[in-house]
Amino acid sequence: MVTLRTVTWIFWLAAVLGHHQLRAEAESGKQRLKNGLLTMVLLYGLAAMSAIVLGRGAGVWGLAAVVLLADAVISFSFNWLDQFTHVSRSRGGARKDRPGLYIAKELLRLAAILLIAELWPFINPPVTGAPEWLREILRWALLLAVITKPANTLFKRLFARFQMGPIRAGDEEKELPPPVEGAGAVIGSLERIITVILFTLGQFGTVAVIYTAKSIARFDRISKDQAFAEYYLIGTLFSILYVLVAWILLMMFLT
Repeated sequence: MVTLRTVTWIFWLAAVLGHHQLRAEAESGKQRLKNGLLTMVLLYGLAAMSAIVLGRGAGVWGLAAVVLLADAVISFSFNWLDQFTHVSRSRGGARKDRPGLYIAKELLRLAAILLIAELWPFINPPVTGAPEWLREILRWALLLAVITKPANTLFKRLFARFQMGPIRAGDEEKELPPPVEGAGAVIGSLERIITVILFTLGQFGTVAVIYTAKSIARFDRISKDQAFAEYYLIGTLFSILYVLVAWILLMMFLT
């Protein structure tokens, strides 16, 4: 296992909350930039104050400033790269998501926080002196934050080409009622939360019950639309794999 400083967990949590949980997907333009900067400043300021309260010293303020600067550079660089590649490759065409850029940006952001927080020389103790219960709370908070909205966003970007429009019942031209907007994302978040709890309790076999219940609820559409059945299977397998990787990394490999 790898032991990390408490401030690393705090700043990781601040990054996930600021860039995912507290961000509205409808934001655009100057308002998006303004809200993003405000969110980052507030969260990193809170993270710095929390670390100081834990006795990490005033050096955490400098750490917060460096982390915030690195985060801003990464965000602006990838946003510029996304705009540049979009203009150069598809002038006048429809904008397409680039999941590779998105994944690279998020991984680089977390890696930058890890390197800066672990190598920052003005914090004592060098690793972590926080009580075990606090470290457990931080790990669980980060895990729950990672497996909910970020997972939904990543799935949409990775598998956008498989997303389904309205379907038709049999040979009839009458469209079936569309699903409730946002219900799929909520269901996915809840199933991943329950799954990670069952993993922690060692009830791996019980996880199958969750996905069986989900399949029963969607059985009518699954049986009538092969394309949706395949899309549903992709989402289910992605959800299981995502939770498993996040759980192993945050609850077993990192401490």
